[in-house]
Amino acid sequence: MRMMTMKDKSPGDYTILPGSNVKGEEVLSVLVKRSYTLCCDAQIVSRCEEDNKLLSGDIYYEGENSSVKYENDFVPVKNKTDVVINAKAYSPTGRPKYTIFASVQIDNVIKRLLIYGNRWAKKHSFGIIKFSDPAPFIEMDIIYENAYGGTDNLTDPQIPYAYPRNPIGKGFIINKKNIEPDGFPLPNIEDPKDVLTPQNICVKKFENWHYQPVPQGFGWYHKLWHPRVSHAGILPNYREYEEELRQRYAKYVPEGKKNDYAQTKIPQMNFNYFNGASPGLQLPFLRGDEEITLENLTKENNIITFALPNEVPFIQFDFGFGVNDIQPHLHTVMIEVEKKTVDLVWGGSVNYPGMQWLPEMKVNDLVIE
Repeated sequence: MRMMTMKDKSPGDYTILPGSNVKGEEVLSVLVKRSYTLCCDAQIVSRCEEDNKLLSGDIYYEGENSSVKYENDFVPVKNKTDVVINAKAYSPTGRPKYTIFASVQIDNVIKRLLIYGNRWAKKHSFGIIKFSDPAPFIEMDIIYENAYGGTDNLTDPQIPYAYPRNPIGKGFIINKKNIEPDGFPLPNIEDPKDVLTPQNICVKKFENWHYQPVPQGFGWYHKLWHPRVSHAGILPNYREYEEELRQRYAKYVPEGKKNDYAQTKIPQMNFNYFNGASPGLQLPFLRGDEEITLENLTKENNIITFALPNEVPFIQFDFGFGVNDIQPHLHTVMIEVEKKTVDLVWGGSVNYPGMQWLPEMKVNDLVIE
């Protein structure tokens, strides 16, 4: 493989990944990851001496039952750019506050969060629920454990009711009848336009869960949470294999269940599944030169502004059918505020004969600048 560098810099960590696109066409995707240092004072990003590696799997904060810290980069095709910020919210004065706002702005797109100190929902006389005042705080982790959601173990101790949008959060409850005297914790992070109240906190029936607030954050939104999980399905180019397997398995289905089996099929993959940024941060493909403003997400400055580096990779790929100029799209903007780093993952693809042809590939000439 021939490789050209980028003006004495590494082209970035890269890989070639087979996959398919929304049309069901077989594609080879080239992924490139480049890392930058965020200088808050100078409001610029500069290329790191060493780029972070592309991730082949998800990494969690504290095991698979916690928030996703870094999501798998090995995604051949995305429909949009994921903007993901791992951060804490800080009091703008450095002194304890009861509530603050934290926000991210990408050009003219703004996402704002309302951040509370720890608070509780308690049942008072006549079954009235009241929220305690928030405790003062200086910093708060912006993770989905602190957002609305959770699993209700109070309504029926025999049946845990997990909130489909975020089973690891706080505040989800079906019935107030079994609320214990000490109460239960409320979310620290909310959408200021859709807050939890004593009037709407009880779902009353589990099937009403979709009326409840959407959990908010800046980090990765788990693949198994609704609505993301509802986009999962079979890729277009695997449908014929699925049909073949279904026909083989049909003979083992009991006679009385054959009609149900025939009508139950794996849905088609919605490629929105592969975008995992928080609600409001999955954006039409960014150019890579956008201005970003962070509010109350650093200890040193309550507002910082910087621009993405405007370094779109130049990619050419020849795998035996001539040189292809690949147009990359910005898959992911990953901002680690505490580490002051920005990772950009670019991806572009080209059609090819398919995985069965790969052993025949004689030329593998990739150029990245």
